[in-house]
Amino acid sequence: MSLASAAGAATSGGNSGQIVVDGASASLTVQSGGVFSSRSAVFQNGGQLNVSGGLFQTTRVAGDTTSELRFAAGASFNVSSGTLMMTSTTGGNTTMLRMGSASGMSSGTLSGGAMNLSQFLLGDRGGTFSGDSAADATFTMTGGTLTLDNVSSGGLYVGNNPQTTTTPFNRGFFNQSGGATTNSGVLQIGVNTQSGGVSLGTLTLASGTFTQAGVTQVGVSGSGTGVVGTLAVSGGLFSTTGAFFVGGTSSTYNVGGAVSVTGSGVFTATNAGRNVTVSVSRTANDATAGNNTFLVNGGTATIDVLNVYRSGTFTVSAGQATVNSALLLSGTAAGGAAGRLTGGTLLVQSGSNTATFTVGQNASFVQSGGSATVDSATITAAGASFALQAGTFTAGGFAATQPVAVDGTLNLNGATASIGAVSGAGTIGRSAAGSGILSIGDATNSTFAGSIANALGTLGLTKVGTGRLLLEGANSYAGPTTIAGGTLALGAGGSFANSSSIIVGNAGSSGAVLDLTAKTGSFDIGAGQTLGGGGTVQLASAGTLNVLGLLSPGNSPGLLTFDAGTTILSGTTLMEISGLTRATDPSHGTGFYDAINVVDGGTLTFGGLLQLAFSQQFADNDTFNLFSTLNGGALAGNFTGVNVTGSFYSGLTWTNDIANNKWTSTATTGGQSLEFNYTTGTLVIVPEPAALALAGLGIAVAAWARRRK
Repeated sequence: MSLASAAGAATSGGNSGQIVVDGASASLTVQSGGVFSSRSAVFQNGGQLNVSGGLFQTTRVAGDTTSELRFAAGASFNVSSGTLMMTSTTGGNTTMLRMGSASGMSSGTLSGGAMNLSQFLLGDRGGTFSGDSAADATFTMTGGTLTLDNVSSGGLYVGNNPQTTTTPFNRGFFNQSGGATTNSGVLQIGVNTQSGGVSLGTLTLASGTFTQAGVTQVGVSGSGTGVVGTLAVSGGLFSTTGAFFVGGTSSTYNVGGAVSVTGSGVFTATNAGRNVTVSVSRTANDATAGNNTFLVNGGTATIDVLNVYRSGTFTVSAGQATVNSALLLSGTAAGGAAGRLTGGTLLVQSGSNTATFTVGQNASFVQSGGSATVDSATITAAGASFALQAGTFTAGGFAATQPVAVDGTLNLNGATASIGAVSGAGTIGRSAAGSGILSIGDATNSTFAGSIANALGTLGLTKVGTGRLLLEGANSYAGPTTIAGGTLALGAGGSFANSSSIIVGNAGSSGAVLDLTAKTGSFDIGAGQTLGGGGTVQLASAGTLNVLGLLSPGNSPGLLTFDAGTTILSGTTLMEISGLTRATDPSHGTGFYDAINVVDGGTLTFGGLLQLAFSQQFADNDTFNLFSTLNGGALAGNFTGVNVTGSFYSGLTWTNDIANNKWTSTATTGGQSLEFNYTTGTLVIVPEPAALALAGLGIAVAAWARRRK
């Protein structure tokens, strides 16, 4: 049948009948100016529909339970111009274009013109019609427009099985390489809501546009395992503003869903409050959950929120993936999701608010190439892991209580960052302007063989936790080094030559240790560096520590201990004196004075300048044991000078009394002078001679009086 005249029209049953086109040589052609209208139409056994102009239309009217345009048993259609339209006058949505049959694959082509549908079932046993137990169908779109209106349950269904049967094999293939598809309803690709059977759905976008507004499900099963759903964007633009699920929803478990963005393809899912979710699974069915993937291997993917759960994998190997709000890799006690960056670019950042990158329970992130930039990264859930094997990972904020392995470049551009156990031989640094602090440590022991560095900005290191952190590399960071807990050790090749200060035990800490026992030769604290704090510096018995810069024990004031080896003071040694009690903790306040212990056969060799800072004036004969030896420790050498800073006892002139192994000062305005004995390490407040003479006279007078009695 061919309709071609401008006035030509054909109807079937007054809009309430059905036309059946049956047979390989049977065809219905609507050309320019032609109009065909029917309640429903069936093409089978090779029957063909050609729309090359004019209008082909089916309409559901009152009293109908459904309206169908069906292609089965090798049937096909081709729309090259004109319009193929399905409408309903009742407001419901059981009008459908259904393709697929077990006895022969049906096919459809849209190369121009327009298709306006409500429900498109491609390789899908849908609707209320009885029929084949399986469905195979292919739709090819090279141009034109395909519009799916959101009426009731309208939308596009590719390779689904909504019927109750145990043996169907449903295969649907939607191939678009041009034109524009707009779907305001549901998009289901490879969905099996019944038990048993196999569902295979594939939607491929090579060029053109596909705009999706409703919910999308790729590779979903409510029971059974034979489900594969694939969305492949190799070119063109796939855009969605609806919720997007790869593998399921909260009430179904995941079986074989995959999304890939390759070549020049563009995938966008950007609508506030909408998520792309990969592999949502019910706990009871976790053991049979399939592997669901979201792959960016070229092109670009832009997503507001990406959630990847147990058995799901998110991979970027080429191109660019951008997550505007949050990227979550998570799981259950039995297993977690995997994030992989092997090449290309991953961006998890927003323009105004902070976007979050989270590695959750038993999930993992492995980067073996490419570049990642995130606003804030969190790896704190039980079983989470982060491995930077190669490439660059840049984070504005970074918090990891779980293991972190760095063999690439971890760029920390936030004000603070924290890592628990760290390993690897890569670089941890900072390239942003300003300063930041990296905290490393927990209760475990870890070794980092790489380098901690800073480029544009300044990075400092704080060791926390009770464990031991061994730095084996040459570190070039310029900020402070603080040991707030546990042990910071330098290997034979380890260093922190550019660090502004090394504080061994800060305020409130206990048991902090700087372990330099691997330095069997000589190791320097540079002229521009400060060594301070209230912990212990451990040296090898044959090791030598040269303090060329400032030695300032305690934290206003406090006790610093040198254990074994030889420590040579060549710079300035600052001792704060705020009271009469010798400090025993890392941090003491008013009432205490700085102290240094030398223990376990160690030797402290004086040199450079001894600088004293008093917070008050003291009484005659008050004594301060500034330097003490225990367990075979020894004091040696002599300072090259002594001075006093501050408001008290300042401006004195000091003399080295070599014969008596002490430095003595001139008298103060109050008549007192100071003496420091460099063999005992003791400082004494000495009364003025007149006071001593008067005291002697008083003793003589008392004795005379006794004799008179």
